[in-house]
Amino acid sequence: MPLHLFLGIDAGHGHTDAVIGDDDGNVLGRGQSGASGEHPNEPGAFDRIRDVLDHAIREALDQASLGSIHWTTFAGVHAAMASAPADKTAILADLIKSDRLDVGAGAPAALWGASAGEPGVVVVGGIGAVAYGEAWNGAKAHAGGWGYLFGGEGGGFWMAAEGVRAAAAAQDRIGPATLLLERARQHFGHASLEAVTEDFYARRISRDTLATFAERVYACAVEGDVRAREIVERTGQALAELVWSVRSALPFPTEAMAIAQAGAMFRLRLVRDTFWRELQAELPLARPITPRFDPAVGALIGAYRAAGRFRSELLARLEDCVPPPQRLDGVA
Repeated sequence: MPLHLFLGIDAGHGHTDAVIGDDDGNVLGRGQSGASGEHPNEPGAFDRIRDVLDHAIREALDQASLGSIHWTTFAGVHAAMASAPADKTAILADLIKSDRLDVGAGAPAALWGASAGEPGVVVVGGIGAVAYGEAWNGAKAHAGGWGYLFGGEGGGFWMAAEGVRAAAAAQDRIGPATLLLERARQHFGHASLEAVTEDFYARRISRDTLATFAERVYACAVEGDVRAREIVERTGQALAELVWSVRSALPFPTEAMAIAQAGAMFRLRLVRDTFWRELQAELPLARPITPRFDPAVGALIGAYRAAGRFRSELLARLEDCVPPPQRLDGVA
């Protein structure tokens, strides 16, 4: 067994990834399981989140041939959690043994992975939306991440909900006609829009499931639906506004800063194009960076940092062990 083991966890609304590394930056094993982004205080959520984390960590241990989770002690752990990270610390503390356990939000790990620990800003457009930045002097700032009820502009749930709102306005004849009305019924397999909204309020349609309607909103925009295109372009604008907010709070020289994009929203060309058009109107020297690592490896970098064992030589070895994240170029 290696002298020290380190564990990075990227636990979000879509999936949960666990990565185990050794002292030298060798990735020994990876595991994946389902979503663990719900709030632990929701009914039954504590056990569901624990089971998902347990599955991902055990799979990584099995791949690394490291034996039982009960007999493994990690020198450092960093867990990047999509929501309520402080409330999930107890779940991890009960699940694993570690000398140093660090639990935080998802955006810092996304930045550490994208920039390999260098200063910059990451904007994450997933089911929700958040931007996070770190400057050369150690200053940090974030914007967004308020959840589906009090924020979320720029995220998939927001895009989907705006699509349903536009459909409702069309049905009530107080908004323009739109393909979204028929597409909402088709997407959720219901005869009426009322049935869709009733199922959401009754929790028969989850937040994550509703967010999948964002794909249909985008498809309608591509087909030329004016209302859908307005929603898609507003998504890109909202993501740019999050970056402006973070930039205003950090001492970057002039407007120059490295910006990484993460999350499914940036796989949509119209969102991405609108984002950069709006962003560069305010920050003409901002430059995109191709992510060096995915957020799970970013969390592993956080584990090395938490244990005081991060050094630049680890990065080259990590790069040898880990395929680069999928590029966003050329996505529809």
